[in-house]
Amino acid sequence: MDITNAQPISHSPRYQYIDTARGIGLILLVLGHIVTGNTRLFNWIYSFHMPLFFYLSGLCVKEERLTKLKPYFIQKLKQRILPYFSITLFGIFICMLIPPYRHLIFEDGILLHMEHIFLRMIPKNLYVGQVWFLASLFCAEIYFYCWYKLCYKNPLLQFTGILCLIFAARYIWKIFIYIPVIEELPFQMDTAFMGAFCYILGFLTNKYQLLKKTKKYTWLLLLPLLFLNLFFGTYKNGYVNMCDLVFGNMWYYLIAMVSGIFTITLISYNIPKTALLSWYGRHSLPLFAVHTFLIYLVREFVHIITGNYYTMMVDVPPSTVWIITFIVLLLFLPIGKIYNILLKKFF
Repeated sequence: MDITNAQPISHSPRYQYIDTARGIGLILLVLGHIVTGNTRLFNWIYSFHMPLFFYLSGLCVKEERLTKLKPYFIQKLKQRILPYFSITLFGIFICMLIPPYRHLIFEDGILLHMEHIFLRMIPKNLYVGQVWFLASLFCAEIYFYCWYKLCYKNPLLQFTGILCLIFAARYIWKIFIYIPVIEELPFQMDTAFMGAFCYILGFLTNKYQLLKKTKKYTWLLLLPLLFLNLFFGTYKNGYVNMCDLVFGNMWYYLIAMVSGIFTITLISYNIPKTALLSWYGRHSLPLFAVHTFLIYLVREFVHIITGNYYTMMVDVPPSTVWIITFIVLLLFLPIGKIYNILLKKFF
């Protein structure tokens, strides 16, 4: 029940709001890869949009699957790492078909690409860099498993474990000063610290039915939550990026991130089912995989029509941002349909 599912999710009423929230998150993901960096809209999106996906995955945890490490580990390898390499291979295939993209691959050199794909787990110049999330989610789920086994039965240990994850997310980069041969931990192990915190937050939200218990107060909570998100994220903390371990002021980041996550989740939990958003959410894996290629494809058509060649996240005018986003969201529809046909035919 998360962005990495290999097939569309069932329409169980229990999970419809998660589909809706993932649909909203997917739209923000597209928008965040187009809009100019370090603007208010960009900073708002990046204050919570990737943590939201970790949180939604945590909402779907089934405790009966946490009995033994080996089957859990193998299951997560299949759910996270297999899609990671599948999407990366797809990126290589597409780039090799397009001369300018192919030129960049050879210019970078094979060794550099091997390092980014197999060690850093964030492919370079393959236009599928977003797959870092899958590797990070895998590590976050292993951290969560350890937290669950070691800390879950004791509230004090629960809180201590969560603080350790936050502390590691904030300060892990400092060890790199003393280990000059590395610039970051391999396999997205460093980004996974904050990812695991969000994952645990989702797990506890579901465990204690926080959304259900606050349902009647939703519309009283939304305005303060949105204010906290905007004030501590967009206005106070500015640019942040979970992928690059850029958190700014950690307390501002946590307040903005948690309030942003709950704003989207509470809205999704309380609004009537929205067919399009739910559809996006149920097809989040294929749409997640191809959205960057679609963005750059639309960019090329904009260049042909207008003569203007824009660099994503650098100089796209606001009106063009919304046009490209809208067209990409439309293109998602046939992509999802094709994905369903392939699933039925080959799986």
